Amino acid sequence: MGRGRFGTFLAVFVGAPAALLVASCGDARDDSASGRKWVCFEQGLDDCSCQVLSAGESAAGPAEAEACSAADCCLLVQTSASDRDATCECLASNDCQAEADSRRDAQVVEQCPPAGEVVKSPVACAAEGENCRQQYLQQNQLEGCCEGTVCKPGSGDVPVCQAATAEEQSAARECSRLASSSELQRLELETATLATSVGELALPEPQYAFIGVGPGGCLNSLELDLRRGDDIDCYLRIAASLDAGELVIDRLSGSIDGCEGFTGDPEEPLAGTLFADSSIESFGKLSFEGLACDGALIIESYCVAGRFDVHLDQNTLGEVGLNEQHLILHGAVCFAEPEGDCPAR
Repeated sequence: MGRGRFGTFLAVFVGAPAALLVASCGDARDDSASGRKWVCFEQGLDDCSCQVLSAGESAAGPAEAEACSAADCCLLVQTSASDRDATCECLASNDCQAEADSRRDAQVVEQCPPAGEVVKSPVACAAEGENCRQQYLQQNQLEGCCEGTVCKPGSGDVPVCQAATAEEQSAARECSRLASSSELQRLELETATLATSVGELALPEPQYAFIGVGPGGCLNSLELDLRRGDDIDCYLRIAASLDAGELVIDRLSGSIDGCEGFTGDPEEPLAGTLFADSSIESFGKLSFEGLACDGALIIESYCVAGRFDVHLDQNTLGEVGLNEQHLILHGAVCFAEPEGDCPAR
């Protein structure tokens, strides 16, 4: 689900979540061994390519680290480590090794340019404990937090670069890649089915996701729509908001008689409809493990990336019983301006 620059910018002022397109993912990179310099260009979340610059050629723009590291599959094509015609490309692929096997002189690498050829200037990144607000980074010509650290709220909720786990570093890369694209979301559903009284139903992937954020980009609301295209016979809508410091699922609806695995009577008009009466105040809780990053808009904005756990309580909606269960999603979503409070820690 994407938008152009104009459509995204307009969405900020009509209240829709948005992220603004940033033109490129990388620039010149030098390798102390081979002396090769690379320039990279990103067209989307899974489309980033790099090539070796000719002698004396330079690339415009500030230096960036880990240009293409968050894509599904990265391929280096070269005849040797000093090949001046080498290319490196990151793309979406179901089988990265098969993709490499189908190309001449190709090998799978973790990022583009290859890791051994990314040289980071000691003054080009914010050190551990240093402020990482976007304005501060721009004022000091810093490209972000130094390797091994990510931007997280510190004392007094001031965002500073802090030592991070591998999972946090991966989430930070995914977050910044989404923020620098024209996309609003990139979420995947890990839980394949929904357990109900009318069958174990195959769930569709998220079609859209809207978030709300508070100070520093903390997640304080979420709206999900799981469906395939315009399908009105198999979809699920879930919404969570902040209540007494907790993220509570306060809306749940859908139609499931068209979902694979449905065992109810298709002739019954409400057999596959999920609706709640006013006595149900909460359908469960939402928890989030992840972090926020700058949303790359001209106003204060954030994206969040990590793991979303939708914990549904046992309930009866209309004629359908829902088992207690967890729906797990992972990925990143962007939003415009922060509003409201943060969940209690």
